[in-house]
Amino acid sequence: MTSRGNQRGKIFWDDKDRKKLKAILERTKERYLLELGRYIHLNPVRAKVVRRPEEFRWSSYRDYISTRKDGAVVDTDETLGFFSKRRGVAIKRYLEFVSEGIHGRSPLESAAGSILGDEQFRERVVKYLRSVPDKAAIPEIRKIRKKQEIDEVVKAVAKYYGLPEVDLIRWRRRTETQRKIAVYLSKILSGEKNVKVGTVFGITIQAVTNTVRRVEKRIEEDTRFSSEIMSLKEIVTTVK
Repeated sequence: MTSRGNQRGKIFWDDKDRKKLKAILERTKERYLLELGRYIHLNPVRAKVVRRPEEFRWSSYRDYISTRKDGAVVDTDETLGFFSKRRGVAIKRYLEFVSEGIHGRSPLESAAGSILGDEQFRERVVKYLRSVPDKAAIPEIRKIRKKQEIDEVVKAVAKYYGLPEVDLIRWRRRTETQRKIAVYLSKILSGEKNVKVGTVFGITIQAVTNTVRRVEKRIEEDTRFSSEIMSLKEIVTTVK
């Protein structure tokens, strides 16, 4: 134990602490992962790009509601497994679940930093974390914001557009837009510094910054493009 003024607390983050926090997080993991997935699938509908989520050509939602898994971009087994062990039954229930959320609110509106859940759950986690002196030593919290490797991002974007990876790494006029998207996603999903992102794509630090700004500006102005980027983020973070 250690004291500083009126403050007392543990110096080390032990196994008992880890297990207690993990139990809190795991208790509602299923519910909020499903809510977040539903929100992503319904983004094109909310943006009035399509009437039904399965109508959006860039969405992986069709992989979730297909009875066949051949050629699927994402692994749907874990999500569908929450509804039933039988794929046909799970698909029917997942369709109903997603449809129920068309007019619902975004689950991100109530997020506290990287903590996603209802008010009571957030208060419990935040209160518990405040009692921990060395928050940097909490592995469960670090896992919440898992970073993607740049090569994983490039591979997923290339597969999404049906392009060879080299067409994203090297500049090509015909794939300039897709390359900018790859740079943007590599930066925001990997958390790497501009110098590393720039090295991979053969561009300067300032060029990385400019590309991110241009893509963000287009996301704000173009609803179709925004939905496409959202779908890509989902694919990149759930790619096999």
